[in-house]
Amino acid sequence: MFTENFIQGNRFLLFNWKNQKEVKSFFVKAIRLKTLDYSYNVVNVIIPNALTSNLKVTSAVGSYVILPQSLEQIDISYTVVNPSALPLFIVPKINNLTYLDISYSDSTLTMTFLKLRLKTVISAGTRYEFALHQLNRFQNNNLKTVIFKEASLNDGIRHHGNWLFKDLRSVELLDISENNIWYFPDELLNAMSNLSSLYISKNLLASIPVQLNSHTNIKILDFKNNLLTSVSSTITNWADWMQQLHGMKFKLDGNAFECNCNNVDFIRWIHTTKVDLDSRPYNCKLSNGTVIDTLIAYNYLHDLTCLRTVDTLCG
Repeated sequence: MFTENFIQGNRFLLFNWKNQKEVKSFFVKAIRLKTLDYSYNVVNVIIPNALTSNLKVTSAVGSYVILPQSLEQIDISYTVVNPSALPLFIVPKINNLTYLDISYSDSTLTMTFLKLRLKTVISAGTRYEFALHQLNRFQNNNLKTVIFKEASLNDGIRHHGNWLFKDLRSVELLDISENNIWYFPDELLNAMSNLSSLYISKNLLASIPVQLNSHTNIKILDFKNNLLTSVSSTITNWADWMQQLHGMKFKLDGNAFECNCNNVDFIRWIHTTKVDLDSRPYNCKLSNGTVIDTLIAYNYLHDLTCLRTVDTLCG
């Protein structure tokens, strides 16, 4: 019996009217199928009697497949469907599906859900509305991992504010990298009390949200490639606390840190903390525009503190 079905990287029309009977028969018989990979498919063929989400699953016509109850993982990332062709995967009400990847896909045209207990949802490169709309239908969920990279979440924050993640209470890993996020509402993450890994790299944030101070399960915080010039004592003290509780990885590389007298405490913290940082030292900029690193600045803290000529730091 098949446990995995890989048909990625093709222009393969799974729902071709010529083979529809055989395909449906295969899925009926695949009672032990665990993984379906239909990624990287570009389907441009018009499908006769294409099924829409408004039709009943029991319809005698339509191009669709009812997936087996045994299926645990579906990957339909990078799948593009002709707008005039609406094939559907139907997930039965009783199912074991825990993993769904709809990244960079025309996902609204390829799946319909009846009831899910997903643990992992990856929706990178698609508008956040689709994934959230589906997840909000199942508020009592078992979600552990949500990846919303390149999902226009800056628009979501602007439109929904603190309500954006209100139904993600069970999530432990959240990746919202590459979303042009430039500010956080004050209570955006408050509902996510189980959060342990947070990835916010490649955004436009000038500071780390103080609201993280109320999260006591964080073990990984990825803040690389933002617009930080420093990290507040509130956050560094909190990071030290997380390190004492359970250990913590803190990623800060790629930010525009400043080496000046106002940043002495942060520079000292970088080189004395027990938190697992991704770099020691980091690049930083002097007030005259010269780029050095925080280790040089640390070794010359007296010069920074006393506001002596910054050229001495480069000598």
